[in-house]
Amino acid sequence: MSRSLLSNYDGNNNQAVIRRRQVPSRRRRDGLLQFAHNQTSQNGEDGILHRLFEHLLLPLPTIDDSANSKDERILHEAIPQNPQGINLSTQPPPEAQQRRRRQRRRPRWCVDVGAWDGVHWSNTHALLVNPFKPPPHLSPTPQDSHTIEENKRRQQQQSLAMEGEKQDDSIKTKKGETRTQLDTSYYSVWKGVLVEADQEKFHQLKALHEPLGNTCLHTTVSGQEGSPQSLAILLQQLRERQLQELQGQQHREQAANESSPSSSSHSSEHNNHKDEDKNGIFGNHDVLPLDFDFLCIDIDGMDYWVLYNILVHSSFRPQVICVEFNPTMPSDLIYIPPHPSSAAPSPPRHGASLAALVELCLEHDYVLVETTLYNAFFVPFTLYQLYLSELVPDTSIEALHETTMGSTLYQLYDGTLKLWGCQKLLWHRIPIQESKIQMLTPDERVFPFAPPPPSSLLETPNKDTEYQTFLKNHTVIDMSPWCGDLLKDRCNSSDATLLVTTATKEAASMALLEELQQNDGFAHVRVPLTSSVCQAALALTKAFLQDTSESVRRSCLSAKDRARRGYSPMNTENFASLLNAKGKNDLVRKFRLGPPTPSISHPTLAEATDRGVDEKGNHHTASSSLSSSSLWQPNVWPSCEQWEEATKFQEIVQEYYRQARIAANGVVAAICHALVHQYPELQPCLGPLMMQQQQQQQHQNHEHDIDNQTSYAVSSSNLSPSDESSSVCARDSSILTLLGYRYGARHKPQQGIKKNKQQLDPLVAAHTDVGIITFLLFDQGHDCAMLQRRRRGLESDRDDDDDSWINVTLPPIVEKKDPVFVVNVADCLSELSNGRLTSALHRVVPVPLAATAPGASMTLTNEGTQQQRQQQLRNSTRNGCALFVGLDPHQQLVFRNSDNHDNNDGRTTTEQGRVSFENTTMTFEEWRKNRISRAQQALSQHQQEDNVTRHQRKLKSNAPLG
Repeated sequence: MSRSLLSNYDGNNNQAVIRRRQVPSRRRRDGLLQFAHNQTSQNGEDGILHRLFEHLLLPLPTIDDSANSKDERILHEAIPQNPQGINLSTQPPPEAQQRRRRQRRRPRWCVDVGAWDGVHWSNTHALLVNPFKPPPHLSPTPQDSHTIEENKRRQQQQSLAMEGEKQDDSIKTKKGETRTQLDTSYYSVWKGVLVEADQEKFHQLKALHEPLGNTCLHTTVSGQEGSPQSLAILLQQLRERQLQELQGQQHREQAANESSPSSSSHSSEHNNHKDEDKNGIFGNHDVLPLDFDFLCIDIDGMDYWVLYNILVHSSFRPQVICVEFNPTMPSDLIYIPPHPSSAAPSPPRHGASLAALVELCLEHDYVLVETTLYNAFFVPFTLYQLYLSELVPDTSIEALHETTMGSTLYQLYDGTLKLWGCQKLLWHRIPIQESKIQMLTPDERVFPFAPPPPSSLLETPNKDTEYQTFLKNHTVIDMSPWCGDLLKDRCNSSDATLLVTTATKEAASMALLEELQQNDGFAHVRVPLTSSVCQAALALTKAFLQDTSESVRRSCLSAKDRARRGYSPMNTENFASLLNAKGKNDLVRKFRLGPPTPSISHPTLAEATDRGVDEKGNHHTASSSLSSSSLWQPNVWPSCEQWEEATKFQEIVQEYYRQARIAANGVVAAICHALVHQYPELQPCLGPLMMQQQQQQQHQNHEHDIDNQTSYAVSSSNLSPSDESSSVCARDSSILTLLGYRYGARHKPQQGIKKNKQQLDPLVAAHTDVGIITFLLFDQGHDCAMLQRRRRGLESDRDDDDDSWINVTLPPIVEKKDPVFVVNVADCLSELSNGRLTSALHRVVPVPLAATAPGASMTLTNEGTQQQRQQQLRNSTRNGCALFVGLDPHQQLVFRNSDNHDNNDGRTTTEQGRVSFENTTMTFEEWRKNRISRAQQALSQHQQEDNVTRHQRKLKSNAPLG
């Protein structure tokens, strides 16, 4: 490491060193750029144009459109090629002399496309309105004066050669030298055609230029061939109108002269001088020539195709072209924006690269002579050779341009994308954040060809370090201000006083809403659940779903509805049907519990009579008469006679369920608060839900006899004693589902997969959840199964398109640290929010044996062989606790959707196949039944299709050959 680097390097800093070094530039600044100066232009264009037109490119007399003389055309074509070889004694016919005399006195013409108001950052204001006044430092030097005089001399020789004029009007200098006097006063007189699409700016443009005799066109210019709005057709139509007006004027003058034949000769001569006096010195030459002097194109996007239209589809050949390019594109990039299409009324505004414009112009004999920050200047090759070759000897892009506004991406070995150069969206003025352009999540960023680490590094990483690293690399919202009851528990256990302000709650809710909206309904949250309870719940979930016997698990099968209570074996449910999709059954074991069956008079009676076991192993069953909803059912627990951990399992899982419900209700309240704050029109839809969350918190406070005198400052609903007695019966229908994944047949790649890519059937097909939100915690079993969410903006019709999915991970649970959970929006909340929140699409996929998933935590012994490694992977499991938050089954909900397609029954169908109810009120249970019914119908339809397919295959296999 060099000494200069060591002087600023902190050995304890675990950050990369990123600096910029000075690179020699090939950009030349001794050409036209040295004359850059702004009067109204943006980046020195005024000074460059003044130098070109007043000192270098003196106007060549051009052949008139009506000239048919072969001698004149030959003579005209010879001038740019060999101006020094002109025979000064050549005498054109008298008619040609008169025509040339008029041509020499024509004004300069410019066409400005995208003229705006004619002043702001205008490249033509100094030509047409207020002549450019060069600053003192740009005044001509003796060498410049010599160049100017040389160009004037060449111009004079050409004029004399073509018009036969003698050098009789020469003058004497002070030193006695004879020089030709050339009147160039008319070089600064311009006429213009200005085009602008914005109506307000066009009115300002017109007010400025029409009094000066310039032409203003209010239209959007198209680059499409044959379009009435193409620049070629617009200019051609304008030229035809000008010619018609000129012919009409000539006919009127001729008629007036014929009426006075005696004075026709004198009148004609008088009128010519009168016209010259009246119109300056231009006579009647108010017609846009084909070789007009200056074309400026600045329309922010389609500049390339407008220039293409002029060069390819018209006879116009401007002498100088100034066209805008995209300054962020590198010099070696040829980027041509999409061609404008008649089917696209608003074509995309991309801009073209400088290299693309140089390529286009070279094909039509134009050469690059200078650039500013946004604009490139081109002239015909003949004029470049004649006047600019000495000043601009190198016309390469590297010599005339330097990319200073480009953004560059480079890759690190682990797949991290790094940004270099300009780090903001220039025209939107928004910073470009590296975290938002990553293709891989932090857990996925590993070098795929790295050798296995030494045995000393295979030890389990420090959990606290992993936890802190996760918080650093992920956006995790602290939701503790909304989990009042859990904070009260913590205060009681630690004698601490926690202060939660309205501002902290407001900030947390708005941050959570923003995260859910940016990530299609997914977010990471940190809540104050007891870490030991979370660890124990995951450990006992693994013990019940993975380690105990199947007979113990099947003893918890629900006789009434195993989709709501008790054990559900592998391959018995199908989440793909929730999206009306076809997929394999879920390869996961499940165990469900919910709130105990409520009683109207004794709300805690049902909990005491849940079907379960006491310390002696005796069963208790709640009476079915106590249930007023199918969502309220007795819980089913394993027996102590069959499993020694049954009592502990029930106690820990119930305590986890209690704490998780409190935290999840707080998260729901925060989401609803932020939605109503940002979208007040959602108050009728979300208001009842927010009230229920408050009632549930009051009921949970009553259940656990929380001391109201605890020093605590959390905002909550203040119910009177009478209100509290009525609200304690308020119960939700949230269901806690314990999940267990393990190695199976789907961990083996399918046959006929894509080349160099393993393709596995998901363990749980892509689906959305039913309910309000899902509150998920899982262990570190990355080696077996991986939760994935759909990548935003890359939706695909194929669920096996791995590029459109993002792995979802969680940090390990650390003692005395708030655990991190995954929150995803479910269908009911998505519809209640009228689509403001997206129902999160997710799936669970197997991790193939060939490689461990990013973020895997399995420890392998250094003497382990590949076979031992695979055996360890086969024994790996993944376990989780998913709380599917529901509402009181009888809670009335209001759905207000207006952007979907109407059904005959007043409902609407969303793009994902879910039916929402426009301005309809129904209970939560009615909505849920309708949602599940549609899923069951879809599953039945797919099963019938499979039966038909199998029957057809059987018939085909039994068909006789031939």
